[in-house]
Amino acid sequence: MTDSSSATCVVPGLVSVVIPIGGVDRWLDIAVESALAQSDVALEVVAVFNNGAEVPENWGPLADPRVRVIFDPAPLGPGGAGQAGVDAARGEFLACLDADDRMRPGRLRRQLETLSADPEVVLVSSRVDWIDDEGKVTGRFDLPSGPDIRAELIKLNVAPHSAWLARMDAVRAVGGYDLGMNQMEDYDLLLRLGVAGPIAVLPEALTEYRLHPEQLSRAVRPNGHYVRKIADRRRALGDAIGVSRGRVALARAWWEMQQWIMYIGRKVRG
Repeated sequence: MTDSSSATCVVPGLVSVVIPIGGVDRWLDIAVESALAQSDVALEVVAVFNNGAEVPENWGPLADPRVRVIFDPAPLGPGGAGQAGVDAARGEFLACLDADDRMRPGRLRRQLETLSADPEVVLVSSRVDWIDDEGKVTGRFDLPSGPDIRAELIKLNVAPHSAWLARMDAVRAVGGYDLGMNQMEDYDLLLRLGVAGPIAVLPEALTEYRLHPEQLSRAVRPNGHYVRKIADRRRALGDAIGVSRGRVALARAWWEMQQWIMYIGRKVRG
């Protein structure tokens, strides 16, 4: 059941949907099924079980030959689990999906069309709807969209991780996930990919991000080393796309102030 081998070849046109699984919950099958239901797309689902999460006995998705399981009992963290999936993936493209989120029908086909239309684009995301624990839409990440949103990335992450479709060669060329980042590992990778080429965000909401009481909060410490690393990545992206160091510094000050406000608010609420 366990497949821990690294990829030995790339299958042209194949999308590898990597789903990190640090704990099995009632939404896992929904996430996997939403990926397998993508039409007109050649895909594999790479399910990365880690942190002690066991593959459920007689797990239904294993009956589908497109599903591959990677198992590591160690606590890899989101970045480590994502990188394990990248290392094992055979696809020309990487799609990301958290184990409690859900793809909407046609998402991958729509994103592949965008990448095919512009070979310079390294990653395409989309807007994302919030859903509750029952799957009801409760709101939307109403983020900027367009054919190249890299200038917005200097300010904040406008491409939610679960909504990504990236060129796998670009992900590997920039080194994949930084395993030293125990927070914001997705933002870090996104900023490095932005140096490699344009990042697009579609105006449609093609992924559903689940908010629920069982969700683990990974509260950001505003003085953590990852915050300094993000500042360095933003500066490098700004240099690459011609944003002045002054504008980058102002964006950093605003963003770090927001992190402190949220951090103090969480502490006050206990």
